[in-house]
Amino acid sequence: MLLRPILIAAAVGFAVSVGQYLPTIFGGGGRFVTLTTEAVSLAGGADRRVIGVYALLQAVLPLIAFVLAMAVPNWVYRERGALRHAT
Repeated sequence: MLLRPILIAAAVGFAVSVGQYLPTIFGGGGRFVTLTTEAVSLAGGADRRVIGVYALLQAVLPLIAFVLAMAVPNWVYRERGALRHAT
């Protein structure tokens, strides 16, 4: 019963962690390379196509997490359709 809420909470956590720039810089002291830190550093003057790829990845990764959070419970509980409450 809690699979869907747990997966959605994990997807929200993943989406927030993908977008965290300052905590990555402060906590890691700039030693860790992440998608967000690379996107911010490239935004200063790199090739626009590369920046576009990084921005697309930052949008697609959380989208994948949310799609999985919605699809996995449907797949796991596919045989339990008769247990739904008929209104």
